[in-house]
Amino acid sequence: MKFYAVIDTNVLVSYLLTRRNDSSVALVMELVKEGTIIPLLHAEIIKEYQEVLNRDKLKIDPTSILDAMNTITSMGLFCDRKETTESFPDPDDIVFYEVSLSVEESYLITGNLKHFPKNGHVVSPAEMLQIIHLAESKGNTVCEPPMEYVSEKKRQIIEKGWQAIEKIRLCAEQNGLSDMPLESINQIIREYRAERKKQI
Repeated sequence: MKFYAVIDTNVLVSYLLTRRNDSSVALVMELVKEGTIIPLLHAEIIKEYQEVLNRDKLKIDPTSILDAMNTITSMGLFCDRKETTESFPDPDDIVFYEVSLSVEESYLITGNLKHFPKNGHVVSPAEMLQIIHLAESKGNTVCEPPMEYVSEKKRQIIEKGWQAIEKIRLCAEQNGLSDMPLESINQIIREYRAERKKQI
């Protein structure tokens, strides 16, 4: 079973900064590597990824950035944008949302749910893991569903994800972040976007 999703920049930044292999952002990226989550991509999204991840304030190892970008681009699917009439606090978020609309039943995974329209396809990393967990268990909502048809690696990822979800259900959108607060990550993204606009 495959799930198509746009991965917001703050999720990718959080993944590269976190030290927890069992965090929701790390588990989401494991499912990308495995091919369960197919990233939906666009040239503008790739450009933002590359430029934000390489910002000095984040101090992310260049090798880690290269590995993450290779994973995203090799496993991803480039798509057109599907125009929306929704309004956004930050217009630069529109491309992420419009690309997520280009594939039926896809998702947008973000650490900032409040920046996007409230609907079922905009989810936090932890919520994405829950969706996959429920789908893999054929709708069974217990914590340990029968999953004999799931690969051992995927079983471990899903079970770890479910455990993380149970622990942070009340603050799912912040689950798995590094020591750098989500707002700090988003401030760096906002600064990048403001600088980019000055250059246009």
